[in-house]
Amino acid sequence: PIFACGIHLCNTLGIRAAQLFNENAEVSGFAFVPCCFPTSRHVAQQVVYQLGQHRFAAREFLDPKVVPSNTDRFERWAEHILEGIETNSKGIEHHELHRPTNGMFAQNIYIFAERPLNMQPIQVETRGTCVVVDAKFGHGSKAKKKAQKKKR
Repeated sequence: PIFACGIHLCNTLGIRAAQLFNENAEVSGFAFVPCCFPTSRHVAQQVVYQLGQHRFAAREFLDPKVVPSNTDRFERWAEHILEGIETNSKGIEHHELHRPTNGMFAQNIYIFAERPLNMQPIQVETRGTCVVVDAKFGHGSKAKKKAQKKKR
C-alpha cells in the first residue's frame, strides 16, 4: 500500500494530487494541505474543473460576489476538492498552526482520505486527464481590446 502526502500544493496541483489518489487503487491513504486557490483570472477565463465525477466552475469559489472573503474562498476550494475524491472515508480538518497577518488568510485546511487495502484495480480509460476541462482562454482585457480593434 502507498500513502500519498502533499504539502503546500498551489493552484490546480492540489486537484492533480487528488486525481492521483482517485486513479490508483494502490494508494490507500491520502493527506493533503492546499496552499492557495487558483488566481481570479480563472473567473475571467470561465474555467471549469473536473475531479472524478465532480465538475465545478471557478466562479463558484473565486468570484468575490459569490464568496466575499479569501478565507471562505479557500474553504470552498477545499470542499470542491473533497467532493471530487472518490472514496467514502474522507474529510477536512482545520488546524490553527499560524496566524495570518497583513490581510492574508489562514491556510489551515487539511484534507484526508483513505480506502480499504486489497481494493480491485480501478478501471480508468486514461490516466492523468485534464483537470481544467473547459475555459475561455485569454485574459478578459485582451478579448475586450480585440473587440474594440474590430470596431475600428
